[in-house]
Amino acid sequence: MTSFPARASLAIAATLLVIFAVQAVGIVYSNWPPLHRLTQPNGQILGGDFVTFYNAGHIARSNPDKLYDLSFQEQSLNAFLGDEAGALGGKLPFVYPPLVALLFSFISLLPYKSAYIVWGVISFAAALTSLWLLGRCYGVPSKGLSAALVLGSLGYIPFILNCVASGQLAWIGIVLFSGTIINLTKRRELLAGLFFSLSYYKPPLFLLALIILFICSSSKFRLGFLAGAVILSAASVLYSGLELVSSYFAVVTRYTYGQDLQPGLQLPTDQGAGIVALIFASISNRTLCLWAVLGLIVLLSCIGLILNRRMKAGNSLRLELIFYSFLVCSSVGMSAQCIRYDLSILLVAFVMLLALTARYLDNIDKFVLAACCCGFYVEWFYRGYEWHGKVYNISSVLFVAIIAALTYMGLKNGKSKAQLSV
Repeated sequence: MTSFPARASLAIAATLLVIFAVQAVGIVYSNWPPLHRLTQPNGQILGGDFVTFYNAGHIARSNPDKLYDLSFQEQSLNAFLGDEAGALGGKLPFVYPPLVALLFSFISLLPYKSAYIVWGVISFAAALTSLWLLGRCYGVPSKGLSAALVLGSLGYIPFILNCVASGQLAWIGIVLFSGTIINLTKRRELLAGLFFSLSYYKPPLFLLALIILFICSSSKFRLGFLAGAVILSAASVLYSGLELVSSYFAVVTRYTYGQDLQPGLQLPTDQGAGIVALIFASISNRTLCLWAVLGLIVLLSCIGLILNRRMKAGNSLRLELIFYSFLVCSSVGMSAQCIRYDLSILLVAFVMLLALTARYLDNIDKFVLAACCCGFYVEWFYRGYEWHGKVYNISSVLFVAIIAALTYMGLKNGKSKAQLSV
C-alpha cells in the first residue's frame, strides 16, 4: 500500500502537472490567430517552426533543386507570409533530409492551419502511443500509465509547446527510441535496428546511442540498421538526386555552434539545450571545445558499454532500465544540435525511470532521479541565465546531473535483481 508521504507527493506532482497542462493549452488557445491570418496575438507566427516545414513542402513540389538553397528558402517563405513575414523574428532554415521534405510536400497540400492541426494530432498520438507501449513493456500498470502519460506529456512544456505546438519533429525521436528499446527487450534485434535507422531525420541526436548500440548489440541489430539506412539513403537519392543529397550534407554539417550556414545565420549556443552547448559557451577556443566534446563522447561510450556488460552479466532488469535511460539521456545531451524541443525525447527515459523508481531504488536514489526529472519539467521557468557575460540553459546542467546519477546507480552494486513480467 502506498504510504501517506508518497500519496501526498503524487498528489502535489499531479496538481502541478495539471496546472502546467492547463497553462500550455491556454497559451495555444488564447494565441490562435484571426481568420485568414497567421500572426498570433503574441506577435508570432502560428506553429513557429512548422512554417519552415510547410514551406519546404511547397519547395519540394515546385522547385526541388533549390530545397537547400537557404536564400531561396527565405524568399519563398517571405512570399508565402506576405505582410506577416516580419512576425518570423529571425531566419528559419530547413536543414532536414530530403524525405522529410517529401513528407511535408503532401501535408502542405492542405491549407496552413489545417496542416498544422493534422501534424499536431499525429505528433501527439504517435508519441503517446509509443510511450504507452514502452511502459507496458516494462510492466507499468495500464491504468496508472495512461493517466501518468496524459498528465506527464501535457504538463511537459518542451513536448507540448516546443514540439507539438511548434510543429517540430522531436516526436519521431520518441517513437524511434521507444520502438528500438521495446524490440531489443523482446530480443527482436533486426526490427530494433530498422527502428533506429529512423535516426536519419536528425543524425546528431542519436550518434552516441548508435556508437554504443553498434558495439554492444548483435549482428542482427547492425544488419537491421544498415538495411534501414541503405533503404532511406537510396530512397533519398531516387527522390531528389545525388546532387541534392550532397547539398543536404553540405548544409547540415555546417549547422553546428559557431559555423555560418550563410552570412548572419548560425546555431547560437544560447539556443542549445545540451552538454555540447554548455562546452561551447564555456570554452572560447574552438579547437579545445572539439577535443572536449570528443573526449566526453569517448568517456560516455565507455560507460555505456560497461553498463551494458553489467546488465547482460547480471541478467538484471534494474540495470537494463538504467542502461537504456542512460543511453537516451546521454545521446540527446551530447548532440551538437540539441534544441529545446529535443528535450521531448527525454519522455522515453522518464517512462523507464518510472518503472525503475517504483521497484528497484533506495529512497535517496529515488529522490535524486526525481529531482533531475522535475528539473526538466520546470526548466522553462528559468530556461536561460547569464553568467560572466555568457548565456546558459539550465537543461545543460540537468543533463550532467541525470547522466552522472544514472552512471553512479549503474556502477554501484544493486540490491535487487528481480525480474518484471514483460
